[in-house]
Amino acid sequence: MKPNTALGFVLSGLALNLLHSSRKLKLRVAQALGVAIALLGLLTLSQHLFGWNLGIDQLLFSDKVGAIHTSSPGRMSPVSALNFSLIGSALWLAARSNMHYRKVQVLALVTSLTSLQVLIGYIYGVKPLFGLSSFTHTAIHTAISFFLLSLGTLFASPTDGLMSLVISHSAGGMTARVLLPAAIAIPFILGWLWVFGEKVGLFDLAFGLSLHVIGNVVVFTGLVWYCAKSLSRLDIKRQQAEAALRTAYAELELRVEQRTAELSQANQVLEGEIAERLRTEAALQQSFRELADMKFALDQSSIVAITDARGIITEVNNKFCELSGYSRAELIGQTHRIINSSYHPKTFFRQMWLTISQGDVWQGEIKNKAKDGTYYWVATTIVPFLDDRSKPYQYIAIRSDITNRKQAEEALRESEERFRRAILDAPLPIILHAEDGEILQINRAWTEITGYCPQEIPTIADWAEKAYGTRQEQMQDAIARSYQLTERTAQGEYSITTSTGENRIWDFYTAPLGYLPDGRSLVISTAFDVTQRKQAESQLLRHAFYDGLTDLPNRALFMEQLKHSLQKAKRHQDYLFAVLFLDLDRFKIINDSLGHLKGDQFLIYIARILEACIRATDMAARLGGDEFTILLEEIQDVADAIKVAERIQQELRSPLNLDGQEVFTSASIGIALSSTLNYEQPEQLLRDADTAMYQAKALGKSRYALFHPEMYATALTRLQLEANLRRAIENQEFQLYYQPIISLTNCRIIGFEALMRWQHPERGLVNPVDFIPLAEETGLIVELGYWALTEACRQMQAWLQAYPHHSLEKMSVNLSAKQFCQPNLICQIRNILQSTNLNPRNLVLEITESVIIKNGDEAVAILSKLRALGIEILIDDFGTGYSSLGRLYSFPISMLKIDRSFVNPMTTNKRNLDIIEIIVALANKLGMSAIAEGVETQEQLAILRNLHCESVQGYFFSQPLDSSNASALIAANPQWC
Repeated sequence: MKPNTALGFVLSGLALNLLHSSRKLKLRVAQALGVAIALLGLLTLSQHLFGWNLGIDQLLFSDKVGAIHTSSPGRMSPVSALNFSLIGSALWLAARSNMHYRKVQVLALVTSLTSLQVLIGYIYGVKPLFGLSSFTHTAIHTAISFFLLSLGTLFASPTDGLMSLVISHSAGGMTARVLLPAAIAIPFILGWLWVFGEKVGLFDLAFGLSLHVIGNVVVFTGLVWYCAKSLSRLDIKRQQAEAALRTAYAELELRVEQRTAELSQANQVLEGEIAERLRTEAALQQSFRELADMKFALDQSSIVAITDARGIITEVNNKFCELSGYSRAELIGQTHRIINSSYHPKTFFRQMWLTISQGDVWQGEIKNKAKDGTYYWVATTIVPFLDDRSKPYQYIAIRSDITNRKQAEEALRESEERFRRAILDAPLPIILHAEDGEILQINRAWTEITGYCPQEIPTIADWAEKAYGTRQEQMQDAIARSYQLTERTAQGEYSITTSTGENRIWDFYTAPLGYLPDGRSLVISTAFDVTQRKQAESQLLRHAFYDGLTDLPNRALFMEQLKHSLQKAKRHQDYLFAVLFLDLDRFKIINDSLGHLKGDQFLIYIARILEACIRATDMAARLGGDEFTILLEEIQDVADAIKVAERIQQELRSPLNLDGQEVFTSASIGIALSSTLNYEQPEQLLRDADTAMYQAKALGKSRYALFHPEMYATALTRLQLEANLRRAIENQEFQLYYQPIISLTNCRIIGFEALMRWQHPERGLVNPVDFIPLAEETGLIVELGYWALTEACRQMQAWLQAYPHHSLEKMSVNLSAKQFCQPNLICQIRNILQSTNLNPRNLVLEITESVIIKNGDEAVAILSKLRALGIEILIDDFGTGYSSLGRLYSFPISMLKIDRSFVNPMTTNKRNLDIIEIIVALANKLGMSAIAEGVETQEQLAILRNLHCESVQGYFFSQPLDSSNASALIAANPQWC
């Protein structure tokens, strides 16, 4: 056995042992060992096949390696390599969490077959099935080891996959356990006999083949007979068990039937005795039940009280107690005065006693008072019980509660009264009229609104004559049809004439109320006075399409008219129109300074000017705020639209008088012609006119601009850039580059300026000039600025810790105008310094002159707070703005940065050189330091050193570098002079 083969068996045995562990670590080790075993086999097999020398043969045995046709003592045989590939793959699959049992067992089975064919070659003394082993032989103990290893892998999980059948207790499992060993052993033995017989000359090839075939047939026929006999015996046992079970069930059912019959007979005797007793008890209780039912029915339906001849209560039922609220103990011994409500007069009760004392039955309705003070009505029947002398000795009063009926009758009377008053006092005009036209009731609202009293309109015909005039016959026909209605119906809106001659609009509804006693149909007609609503709808329609302030058409009406013009242009090729979009240039100043009332008055004047500058066929509209649009219909060419724009600008040059206050204004006008593009929607024309207007504003305001397609493309590009910029912030596509700042004292790096770069995924590195202005305009510069400040401070702290002995002192970061104006600026910077652990003395903030001048005293306060933190302030691009030298000394500034526009031409332009000299001298006088940017030549460096400029930066020293290259530059610690 080769050393590499032995190593494979060691690893395989270890992996097979680890497979039975439940710990994840051991399973992962087993999985790794499986991969290693498979790689060992695959690499060795590739050397055999392709003649490679991968060096694995020399791991444990040094020998010269040959190709497939060369025997190598240090290399395992191809069959061994193939077996290790198969068994390694099987062990790797077996160690996975989602074990593939069938795949593992199939690989192990293939391994066992390849090993078996080698064993057959040795045992039979013939060439193995796979000829590869004839070149690099597989030892018999190696084949036996592979066969045993494959069997171990097969039974790694015998309850799953293909092996589950072999170990099962089913008939199939039994058959498999008998046939499988025979299928291996019998052909193996018969084949050996065949080969051995030929070798020793016992028989020839034909006899050996016949022996092999007949032997296999006889043995396997015997095995099949044995298995069939075993299965037959099992089936006979199963049938015997089933027969025994059926016999037991039959005996049990017979015993149950016998016991059931005995119990049934006993039960019949018992039932007879019980039935006789029940009949006796039923006859005895029948009389009690009838009496109890009568009493129960009486108690449930009536209120019962029994009194003696004097009227003293001797018995009451529960219903009496429930209704009166008194208990039985409180009622017995009392007279009915306890529930007297004082509603009835004394004569009522005298007449009642007179009747019952004569032995007659009395019936009537009485209002009583309960214990809690509530009242209830009862229909009462008092029956006297007479003695032998025909004198009453007791009375039984049977009452029924009629409170609900009385309340319903009262509610009905009140409802009728309310209905009458509701009609009379309703705020809506209402009349009740009969089928022949008689008006039965007319309410106050009807008479008050129309001015006609009920005496003036006793019939519908009189009403139609007065209210409808010449239309009375038409209206009478409509009213006549209302008497056949079966439900409430809307009659429609009609104009009526009041007694004063005023016309009102009424919305009529008619509903049937049934029939009068004489058979006539009764209907109710209700009118809603919608005169004001109609006027309001007209006004709302006006408001929906016209501006409430200027009385010009609004956006909705303008867009509708623009839509019609666009449709007309599509129908007529020679039809041309133009849209003008106007924006007042100084309206916000006027509105803020003079107030909104004056601002509204100003807009009204502008509306009148626009109306005066266009034809009657054109339309001027106000879109909102200080934006106006004009639609010029049927123009000849663009010159007509330009004339209108120039006329408007000419009119706006004259001052407007707002209550004695002269106001000057101008307008930026965008013009879009219908022929510029193939427009499909009116919004597209308005969009392009708006785009042209913004172009006019960008060119200096108080002018007009004609739209052309390039404007739209530019706007789209800008919009796309803004979208990319926002996405870049989310995707963190920005990074900082660092340009070194060189001290002219020792010519070494004393700091860096952090410069932002955009690493676009498609465009690559984007120049700051292309996105910083847009970030300023959209406000995104604030978020970018804080990110840049945080990253620069973090990087500076990292450099200070990595290079403590270098001359690195300052990190310079630009602060935008919008960021400077943030109310939480100081708090944000303090938090950044704390989070990065950077000393404030190592930070320099660069701001432009315009930021300081624009914010004035507030800027001084902010800068003072920053200086109080220890941060140094640098004025960037000094000399290019409009700084007040008189106030410069009052600003807490540390450094002045000389703009590159002075540095670049200073070798050829003495004026620029003088300006630099003045700035350096000014910085020295004010106790500040000067730094020059844009240094690109040795000559510029020499001049700045002679002028005693303290520090410089520029491409002469280094272009801006990413953090890794900047770190390398710091580590190199170069010196430039």
